Amino acid sequence: LTWARNANIFEKAVPYEEAVKLCQDVEIGGEKGWRLPTRDELIILLDTSESGPALPEGHPFTNVLVNVGNCDYWTCSECEGDSKSAWMVRMPSGTVMDSYKFMNAGIWPVLDGN
Repeated sequence: LTWARNANIFEKAVPYEEAVKLCQDVEIGGEKGWRLPTRDELIILLDTSESGPALPEGHPFTNVLVNVGNCDYWTCSECEGDSKSAWMVRMPSGTVMDSYKFMNAGIWPVLDGN
């Protein structure tokens, strides 16, 4: 799994469906085929002993969303039994929560390995 080094490559928060489409259409480092991470994939990155962002010290990522009101990231994991909601992660604290897909959140693309 390859993560976009720039965790805010689109520089905006968008509803879920737009986030999915932006990932599908983007080319990063000459590569296409990006997608939103699953909830489990994004959780693996977290270090909740850290804050602002809840990532391990020395992580290689830039532009991680940590500003209040614009600090959540979409995952591709829908909420079980509710196709109108998906899981997101709040990066300042590492909080995992569900949200309606019409809400805005950030996009952190991942690319499956070959």
